[in-house]
Amino acid sequence: MNRIKLGSAAVILLCMTALYLISSTDLVLKEQETPIYHISVIWNDVRDDYHVNFKKGVKQTFSEWAADVNYVTLYDRNDAAQQEELIRREIASGADAVILFPVDSERIREFLERETVTIPIICAGSGSEDGRYSAYIHGENEENGLLLARRIADDLGKERQTVYLLTDQEGRGDIVQFRQGLESGLDEQGMDYQILTYDTQEDLAGQMKEIYRTDRKAVFVSLDAGVQEAVLDATSLVDHSACRFYTAGATNRILDYVSRGKISAAVVNNEFDMGYLSIRTAVELLSGERTEEDLIVQSLLVTQENLYEKEYAQILFPME
Repeated sequence: MNRIKLGSAAVILLCMTALYLISSTDLVLKEQETPIYHISVIWNDVRDDYHVNFKKGVKQTFSEWAADVNYVTLYDRNDAAQQEELIRREIASGADAVILFPVDSERIREFLERETVTIPIICAGSGSEDGRYSAYIHGENEENGLLLARRIADDLGKERQTVYLLTDQEGRGDIVQFRQGLESGLDEQGMDYQILTYDTQEDLAGQMKEIYRTDRKAVFVSLDAGVQEAVLDATSLVDHSACRFYTAGATNRILDYVSRGKISAAVVNNEFDMGYLSIRTAVELLSGERTEEDLIVQSLLVTQENLYEKEYAQILFPME
């Protein structure tokens, strides 16, 4: 009887030892390591504070995927050559994937044709399926332009004055697409328009004030949030004139002006989703999973009346 008990005890001890070895070492079952992907986000500006919600969307992914995200800004505004060098630098530094907001879409396409790029390059902000990028994450920019043109026509009623389109980045993909839709919509409504480009805030302010001298109710449309911020910095017309202001894109400051009726409307893409989908797509490409090449995020036409409605507030002011 004692021998049976001793034998049973020995078997139990051996089993417990084996289980301990299995659970505490990789001698039998190796622990599967989760790869940490190094992903660079290269902006198209010297500032990245126009993309607060994009960053919130990126942060949301950290609970699902292991990624080390590096944000890279330009040193000089609108410098496409510099952006090309930053792409080369990030690849040489070991980036596994690059999420790119192109300064000049056509130039970047030509750059990617020349270069031998072996990592995923994801285009954020604009979409054009030409095979140069691994994927596109964007809003329906052309439709947004049409939507805003119709809103301007509704606001003006029977008035059909000239609409001034403001930009300092004519070649940027999302701006090109938005402008195409906007111009088509203004043509549809029988409204005249002019494009105003500028190099400095002083130049921008000078052109706007000259227009204001002859047209006290001028209509200005900023083709992206950076331009609208420049307008707010360059001139007091937004606060102290009867002019109308519209924009594509938004910052907290711009939304404050919308809430006070100083900016009549802003077309806004869901940047939170854009950030989330950009990282998800990069991880899927790097892990060999199939992923969609063209992902479209929701867009909103934001006004003083709807700014704080639940559907809008969830997109404009997402919780982290």
